[in-house]
Amino acid sequence: MSDGSGAQNKTTLDTLTRYLSRLLPSLQSVHLEISDEPTQEVSQKFVQFCSRKHCSLDIQHVHSMPLPNALAAISNLSKLHCTWSDNYTSLVQLLHGNSTVLRELVINYVDVLGFENLVMDGSGECISYPHLNKLVLTKQCSKEIQPLPPLCNAAPFPRLKTLHITFTFPFSNDLPFRGNSGTLASIDLCLDSRALKQLHACGTFAGTRMRALDSLELDTQHEMAADASDVVKESSALLKHVMGRVTRFCALDQKFTDQLLAQLALQPQGFDNLQVLYVHHHDVSLLWIAGIIDKLPQLLKLQCTVMQLGEGIRDVDLSQAANMLSARFRNTRASQLQIWQLHNHKTLEIKNAVSCILLLSFICPQLNRIAFSMVPDDTVENIYSKLAYSSFYARVRRAIVPDVELKLDQIDKKYYVKLTHRANSR
Repeated sequence: MSDGSGAQNKTTLDTLTRYLSRLLPSLQSVHLEISDEPTQEVSQKFVQFCSRKHCSLDIQHVHSMPLPNALAAISNLSKLHCTWSDNYTSLVQLLHGNSTVLRELVINYVDVLGFENLVMDGSGECISYPHLNKLVLTKQCSKEIQPLPPLCNAAPFPRLKTLHITFTFPFSNDLPFRGNSGTLASIDLCLDSRALKQLHACGTFAGTRMRALDSLELDTQHEMAADASDVVKESSALLKHVMGRVTRFCALDQKFTDQLLAQLALQPQGFDNLQVLYVHHHDVSLLWIAGIIDKLPQLLKLQCTVMQLGEGIRDVDLSQAANMLSARFRNTRASQLQIWQLHNHKTLEIKNAVSCILLLSFICPQLNRIAFSMVPDDTVENIYSKLAYSSFYARVRRAIVPDVELKLDQIDKKYYVKLTHRANSR
């Protein structure tokens, strides 16, 4: 919906709504993408049409211009993707007017002014979203959000299933986790020491709470170095509570990665359910990967960056390295690992990558896919050509896994490198 000529827009919308009413008499939902600021008259016409049809409405308002006041009158909004700017009054009206019917809410803050209006009305009372399943909050401004004052008995998101907040946790207690321990399945948070301490004090992840949790993504990359020891202590306590439940874990910084490894060494049986592991760690070696796989028998997918073969392997003949890895990490032969996903592909050194792929294939027989994070298809093809047609690959393959071949394949239109056995395709 955009402006241009107001009269022309009104005529076009009149015609469109008339055709929609005739062609789609049972219309149940409408998706509205606002790419420019529509006139109030056009907005009112659209609101009237949606109200008459009693259909649910999905609005995508992704620029910083204020939401038209007329749209604030909508009362059947099921999804809202919007940008929160310093002119947020009509957006707040729309939110509060639809809080009882909203199911998905995605907000990008280009200004944090009025943030408290997300969960508080003008008198300081809590706004409840009883049917909201998904809440995603992102921020594109440098202004910090002061943690909201605690709302003691409030539970604004009682049926939430997905909570993603990509900036430092903006609440002063466990407000977004109240009442949804039986439904919250996916959590993505950026936590500083203050947030870690307060969630620990509230027992947010302790005992039988978060019993539906399946996917957890944690980041502390904005944490000040002075608080590093507190982060290590509190992140360790958090992981102890949750790692036995989740099947997917993503550590976006080295602190959480280190804590994961420390607990994995002490109590590997506590991680039996883990199937997908993402680690953003800058010192990953093949020995490190083999050690992870050895302790996580159910792991199906591992994403990381391989920077080097690692001490103990770099200067060893690759056939000897394969035998050494197999003897040292005996559990890897039973590993379920199928997908190895690499990021930071620009740092990939082909000889290093060939060695790692083939050695990993030797110790993990189920491995069948090498994927690449956020890489265009033509780049994947280029990487594949360098891997599969290098003389180094042919020589190493004969020495380690002569029956394994690399092929270029695709799933859902995304290219990846497939590992196959010539005698027995996997």
